[in-house]
Amino acid sequence: MTYTSRFHRNATLLYTLGALLLLFGCTSNSKKTKVTIEEKAGAPRALEYVEVALPEGLESVVALREIGSNTTILGIRLQNPAQANEGNHYLFPLSMDAYEKKAFTVEAAEGETITSDLSIAGQGMALLVENEHFKADFNVPRNNPESGLFPGQLSAMFLKKKQILLERDENDMHWSPNFQKTTGHYKTIGHLDNEHAQILEKNAYRFSTEKKGHVAEYEEIDLTGQYTFYAQLPYFLYTSTMEVNTDVALRLLRNDEMTMNKTFTHVIYPDETGTEKYIPLYDEKQMDSLTKSPLKDNLDWMGFVDKERGFGLISIRLVYDNSNLDGGPSPLFDPQTKISLGANEGRYWNRVLINDSITQVPKKSRYHELNAYLTIDDLKGIKGQIETYRKSLQHPLEVSIEIE
Repeated sequence: MTYTSRFHRNATLLYTLGALLLLFGCTSNSKKTKVTIEEKAGAPRALEYVEVALPEGLESVVALREIGSNTTILGIRLQNPAQANEGNHYLFPLSMDAYEKKAFTVEAAEGETITSDLSIAGQGMALLVENEHFKADFNVPRNNPESGLFPGQLSAMFLKKKQILLERDENDMHWSPNFQKTTGHYKTIGHLDNEHAQILEKNAYRFSTEKKGHVAEYEEIDLTGQYTFYAQLPYFLYTSTMEVNTDVALRLLRNDEMTMNKTFTHVIYPDETGTEKYIPLYDEKQMDSLTKSPLKDNLDWMGFVDKERGFGLISIRLVYDNSNLDGGPSPLFDPQTKISLGANEGRYWNRVLINDSITQVPKKSRYHELNAYLTIDDLKGIKGQIETYRKSLQHPLEVSIEIE
């Protein structure tokens, strides 16, 4: 029997946010476990990683064998599953057609190993994360110790198929979340030290890191930021939370910020009808129009593209939740998606939560986001590409388990 991890190049690549099932009362491995996976959203899945809880006592690598065929899929036991108290969790790569249902039995895969294009190099949080699409750099920008930044935040990204380096001079490329009080220095999560940083998951399918704590001078804000990368996926996930533990006055509060040197030609976003719109990043009059009439803060997606060389970087905005710890709204002021001019012809985007106005932010305020940052290497049908990812990310495959 041949085991395969069922990877597909140039696939629609999807992240499962909730396909987790606990097997209650399963104590005997002699019983046959049947796993059924179904696509119900009408979105084909060329590749989606599914996290499944299986009985205790299995090996670190197991296989799903599709009933009615010889297809088998290797799964890796996770070190830090989303719900650690719910048995052993395994991660499987699957492909599904729209509205398709597949049934599998669980088999041992003793001696089998899984290899992939996902590689990690470096020490501590000063890492390089690489797959077939890109190389993500988490070192201090240009190894400049005077920047006040710490390793662990995305400082640059090399797009392998286009041979393009995305970076921003002496700063991190991924410059969020960020904040400023009425007095004091402007800071980002990149200024957070690595005392409480950790690698959450490292295997052939998935790599995830986390930074937690508060930045010096901003002890009122508890920060959490997590990156997640996958083998063969052309995007990464980033989730961040800012919780206010003491009343504080802020004049700036922003998230979802990417800042880059002169690399792209246009901003792209959907208008109210869902049609993609382009605005030249180096047309002074049109950029000025974005200042006067900024983009909405709750756009489903937006990003930068280079229309001449045919590539882009897109933020797919999956979760935007400003509910405080009591369930009410956290303070906002003039929220918007802002496109800005930087020094040396740089350009950047961010989601502004508090826009240059002193705002009282009480204890228990909370700001939470989840974004998928998608690299595009062919602009043909770009809206369809983005919407396919977005729909699939919002509607993960559904998993059910039976003990026979």
